[in-house]
Amino acid sequence: MADFTVENTSRCDVQEQSAHSYAQRRIGDLVERIEKLKRSGKLQMIPAFEGQLKKAERELNMKVGKIKERRNVDPDLVELAVGVIVVER
Repeated sequence: MADFTVENTSRCDVQEQSAHSYAQRRIGDLVERIEKLKRSGKLQMIPAFEGQLKKAERELNMKVGKIKERRNVDPDLVELAVGVIVVER
């Protein structure tokens, strides 16, 4: 059980780091586009990109929430089956 908990924690850490990295890139790109549109005076497109920005933030929060749920390992988890397979030639 301890091995599974360590593996699960490690896997969750990697998934959370990946989710944050992707979201930071995406959010950075969107913020940059919004600033570029403001500088060039193309204000009509800004609300669309702001909507994408909010969506990216919501998706990150949802992913992190799901990962946090997966971090909780049920201590009553028991092995369902254990076996040995013998292969003869």
